[in-house]
Amino acid sequence: MWRAFDFVICVLLSPTRVFMNWRRYGKPDQRDAAMVFAWTRMFFWLAVVLCGFFLIIEQFTLASAGFWLPLRIGVFVIALSRCNETVIAFANDARQWLEGKPYNRYISPVHRIGFVIQSYAEIWLFFALIACCLPAGMYDPPMDGDILTAIYFSGAAITTLGYGDIHPTHWVSRLLAIYEAMSGLFLSILAIGVYISQIVRRVDDPEA
Repeated sequence: MWRAFDFVICVLLSPTRVFMNWRRYGKPDQRDAAMVFAWTRMFFWLAVVLCGFFLIIEQFTLASAGFWLPLRIGVFVIALSRCNETVIAFANDARQWLEGKPYNRYISPVHRIGFVIQSYAEIWLFFALIACCLPAGMYDPPMDGDILTAIYFSGAAITTLGYGDIHPTHWVSRLLAIYEAMSGLFLSILAIGVYISQIVRRVDDPEA
């Protein structure tokens, strides 16, 4: 059962997580695992499709159409919610594995490493969409809906390369860049480290 504080935080930061937890509530572990697989796969392909859609809008100069602003707001909310959901989910899951009580044993450490890799790519694309949806003046040079430039910038941010040819100029875009870098480090170091340690432990002790 959720703590009230966790619930409030999730509602404010990640409505997609609240919705998914509501759907999973009371489901048996095997059904719950299938739902998690389908949910993560859906969001990965949603990120890919949205990036392609933004590229089409840019190529056909549809950015001035009336639907563009509501679309950007909607994509921003969904993308940020999903990124928050991913970080929260892996943080809770890694903590439970360290405590020796994973919430669903039908999702093995090997599957979880696959989730991490997929989620890393997903966060990369979703943060690119977030950067694309922000006002042009928040970056120098302005991205102004240029999804390919946003993907390049997001890749440099999540891998902490930081070439400096594109940089955030507003406190919102700066915080988002820091958040993306920290999310990438968390997924690549902490989460994978926890799951690999569990795989090694299972090899050494099959009864674990």
